[in-house]
Amino acid sequence: MSIVLSSGVSLLPLSATKGTGAILKASDDTSLTSLCSVLRDNRSELLALWRTCGAILVRGYQVKTAEDFEKAASTLCHLLDRYPGNAPRNKVTQYVWTSTELPHYLPIPAHAELSYVPKARPAAILFFCEQPSTSFGQTPIVRLTDVWKSLPLWLQDKLERKGGFISVRRADAKGVRVFDFRSRGKPTKTWRAIFETDDPAEVEKQCHQDGVAVEWKNGQKGGDALLKTPFSATRMVDGTKAFSGWFANFIPAGAVIDSLFVAMHTRRARDVLTSVLLAVKCVIQMVVHAMWPSQRLSHSTYADGSEIPLWDIFCIVRAHWKHYVVLSWEKGDVLFVDNDVCGHARLPFDPPRRILTAIA
Repeated sequence: MSIVLSSGVSLLPLSATKGTGAILKASDDTSLTSLCSVLRDNRSELLALWRTCGAILVRGYQVKTAEDFEKAASTLCHLLDRYPGNAPRNKVTQYVWTSTELPHYLPIPAHAELSYVPKARPAAILFFCEQPSTSFGQTPIVRLTDVWKSLPLWLQDKLERKGGFISVRRADAKGVRVFDFRSRGKPTKTWRAIFETDDPAEVEKQCHQDGVAVEWKNGQKGGDALLKTPFSATRMVDGTKAFSGWFANFIPAGAVIDSLFVAMHTRRARDVLTSVLLAVKCVIQMVVHAMWPSQRLSHSTYADGSEIPLWDIFCIVRAHWKHYVVLSWEKGDVLFVDNDVCGHARLPFDPPRRILTAIA
């Protein structure tokens, strides 16, 4: 059933059964100017609908470049030019980044953007498909209230009793290579790249602003650092309890478990092989990290400091997969995702593929 706005603009459900997402398709006029007019003239209704359904996909308009994406996105929401996260991204314009530089064969588990930095967590994350992949490479979205409801009651109780999670991220003075398959063999992200400054005092200021504890190794300010942030396992979304969007990739085993679900979903030999290889690497990595913790790219524990068991991680990943709405990209697509309502993920793909992102 279509959703008709007061202006006569109509949207279709992204999923006929799960109630997550809506599609705004171009009609006669597919120009960027027409899209901006539609977004501007229906802004209040679209924002309300976006909150209700969690995501709005705009399709069929002539959005061709990062600048076009930025112009359309800024018509509907206030874009941010600061991204204090560790994801490997390259800045394209003032408000637009590449979505991720992770290799095409690796899946990315579902998460809410910057869930591990609650004070800096954006209200929304937006995506633009500049070049769809030749096959696969879909972006699943998932309603976080559904994820919480699908967790076993014993795990819900445990997550609240533990007080949530703690994320630990590297912020090195100079990029170094570590024994961690999540690093893709590339140097770690420096604190200069994360905070876009050469001043350690500015790093501390931003961390204080974001509620992040910065620990300079050996007390040497300006040297290598660890960024530690506690955050809740849940959030209230319009009066309903939702999962906070914890990122399973913070733990190597989380990436392995997600890759297993990907292999069962795609049934592709490459994805099965990737899952097996990640499992082998993970076992070796666990041994290395137990002996040399400095080789970790990132880590996460429960807020009380205890490790997160594999079965807990499996149940969290499974709950996300149970409610996925999988979006297949078309060139020029723009996806608006409410970062409180929905998490997002990425399936492996066959290159080339180029997805850009912005936060708001």
